[in-house]
Amino acid sequence: MTKNGYIAAFLWAIVLINTTATYAIDIEIESGITFDVDTCTLEIDGNIRNNGILQLSSGTINLGGNWLNSGNFISGEGVVTLNSSSSAQTVTTGGESSAFKILTITNSHSSGVTFADALHCETLN
Repeated sequence: MTKNGYIAAFLWAIVLINTTATYAIDIEIESGITFDVDTCTLEIDGNIRNNGILQLSSGTINLGGNWLNSGNFISGEGVVTLNSSSSAQTVTTGGESSAFKILTITNSHSSGVTFADALHCETLN
């Protein structure tokens, strides 16, 4: 499944993604929102901006844009892959309490990946 556009989660809601999907968009999670990726693979060509709760139980997020976390990221046993080949990527982790379980970096752009704050992860590939 491929989606184009923009996903914005507003007000009081819980969004559960339980299917493998590709999104050529930005995903913005507003304060008060829980966005649960569960066990699927989510391909995102745009950015993730998290101001709410982003939960990754045991699934995978493949991200071509920036990771901007000022909310709560719960990595569970999930994997986040930074995989842009066409642009540099910036990561704001949001601190140790929002650490990655497994972070894989396959970005092949000449500017690579920049961490705006400290990198916190259990396993770095």
